[in-house]
Amino acid sequence: QQRGLAGLDVAKAAISASRRCSDWGAALEIFDGMLASRVAADCGMFSATMTACEKGSAWVNALGLLDKMVSTRVELNLITYNVAVSACDKGAKWVQALRLLGEMIASRVDVNGGLLGSTINTCRTAS
Repeated sequence: QQRGLAGLDVAKAAISASRRCSDWGAALEIFDGMLASRVAADCGMFSATMTACEKGSAWVNALGLLDKMVSTRVELNLITYNVAVSACDKGAKWVQALRLLGEMIASRVDVNGGLLGSTINTCRTAS
């Protein structure tokens, strides 16, 4: 148990470093390696990896991670939705941004002004 937690902490630190260096590919490799070694990813790990993808304009990968969160039953929160909508904005994917907003509302995740603004901006810039 403790070894798994240490592995998770090391992976989170490495993914955060990759995000700061704008290396989303390295962040995904670390994330995938962690999953392959059977270390369970938590919401923070997913969010950090999604942020690395979002910063690198790899919106497809960011949304893929969001889907993986759902399939592995990791609870989505305001942070993960914010990152996903921001990734949609970078990819001019307004339909996906609106879908995410609808999912948040249906899941009863609190929607804040920043997320609404990002969603509106995505719709405006994509048109």
